[in-house]
Amino acid sequence: MTYPDRLGPVSLLLLCLLLPLSSMASEDLRLRFDALDSGFPLMAADQPLAATEPLQRFYRANGFKLAWWQQGRLSDQAQELLDAMVKAVEQGLMPVDYHYPLLRARMATETLAMSERAQVDLELLLSDGFILLAAHLSEGKVNPETIDPEWHAQRHGEDLEHLLASALAEQSVGNHLAALSPVHPEFRALKQARQHMARLTSEPWPNLRSSTLVRPGQESELMPALRHRLILLEDLARDDVDSEASQSSSTYDQQLAAALARFQARHGLEADGIIGPATLAALNVTPFQRVHQLDVNLERWRWLPRHLGDRYVLVNIAGFRLQYIENGAQVMEQRVIVGRDYRRTPVFSDHIRYLEFSPTWTVPPSLAVRDQLPQIRKDPDYLQRLGFKVYNGWGAGRETVDPHSVDWQSLTARNFPYRLVQQPGPSNALGQVKFMFPNRFNVYLHDTPSRDLFRQADRAFSSGCVRIENPMDLAQALLAGDSDWTRPRIDDLVASGRTRAVNLRHPVPVHIQYWTAWADEQGQLQLRKDLYNRDG
Repeated sequence: MTYPDRLGPVSLLLLCLLLPLSSMASEDLRLRFDALDSGFPLMAADQPLAATEPLQRFYRANGFKLAWWQQGRLSDQAQELLDAMVKAVEQGLMPVDYHYPLLRARMATETLAMSERAQVDLELLLSDGFILLAAHLSEGKVNPETIDPEWHAQRHGEDLEHLLASALAEQSVGNHLAALSPVHPEFRALKQARQHMARLTSEPWPNLRSSTLVRPGQESELMPALRHRLILLEDLARDDVDSEASQSSSTYDQQLAAALARFQARHGLEADGIIGPATLAALNVTPFQRVHQLDVNLERWRWLPRHLGDRYVLVNIAGFRLQYIENGAQVMEQRVIVGRDYRRTPVFSDHIRYLEFSPTWTVPPSLAVRDQLPQIRKDPDYLQRLGFKVYNGWGAGRETVDPHSVDWQSLTARNFPYRLVQQPGPSNALGQVKFMFPNRFNVYLHDTPSRDLFRQADRAFSSGCVRIENPMDLAQALLAGDSDWTRPRIDDLVASGRTRAVNLRHPVPVHIQYWTAWADEQGQLQLRKDLYNRDG
């Protein structure tokens, strides 16, 4: 099924003429849209309808004919729509948002005996439900930019009235709606994980408790319940528990410890097999809560472009990881450091346009006052030791200032006139390379001299930019299509310490996203804590 992205009014009218319409226009339908022009809400069965503008364009184009009816009866497309509403639950959408209960109740009655008003009510409920469901499948139920200024979504701009006309003309409502969901394999894998978790919502899920740490080899009455829970969560194969006695054993054996370590790794915990408070808290999250978490992350996929790029960089803030993808396959994965909670890394997509080797770092004024000034006050040699130059003024006319001539104790946010620029070198906060995609957030990817931080499980230490673990590997991958930039030449440039910008011949998409749940390359469900409390 294909349809054009945009359709003009004349083309929409021609398409509407192909619909299996009732033979006569509805005067009641016309009057309702006339009332809408006069400022009254568009109503059906005493319910206000949401998709008023596309509905108005659709029905004006088709001459106010009933599009869901044939010879006084509802077409089969009405039932296809209801089936699609039920199926949307698999993506975390709720049929009640599309008038499903009312539609099901009204469609169960004899439509031949319906008054014209009742027919128009049912007609409008079906069309409004279709358009709302189509919008949610293709673009998401929520516009994140209205609730989070640090989140920029990619809106697809579906032509919803044309979509409705095309679906009815081709008698293919179900297929048209199914084609709107994200096509990314990761989205499908997350849907499958949701199905499994949804099946567990009928299982009892009592809290697992222990007043002490439990280590492999110890005895604990927690073991039978832990063993059962890990089987349900598929971290322990049921066939591996070979007897009823094994299932009820209170010994924390190596097999069970290995299964718990798998669980811990999937939840971003230290995979040490030790049962402590963090592990118990993760085990006690109910399947119902996990389903909600998965629904939130399925929604986030609907905010992304339908095509991420033939090759692209993908950063997951909550997962602290970067992936480099080529032709649908992961070529590289790295750990990353992201913004602290009070300096959150924003969510958006852009294109990496150039790399800058041995960069200088011009400290943003806010960070100069909040972060650098307290350090300078405590240590008079701080600026010199870390390779900073101090300038008064901006641009070509700026003047170099001797830091020892400044009374740093007297400066505040209101009277701080200086610009701090850190020169290239081993202490430079940006490391040896930065990856630039100019954006309104002033965020980019870069190296860091603080290598020890990558060993931490939670890596929210930056001021908003993304620090990557092996930046030269990424630089080599991005420049791989340029025969002039081999790895030895890159290494020579870095060793020289010269600042140089290198443009990419073809800008590479970069998607900085936020997922607390995803399915990895092996199909394993990965779950992480909500770093910035964005799931709500």
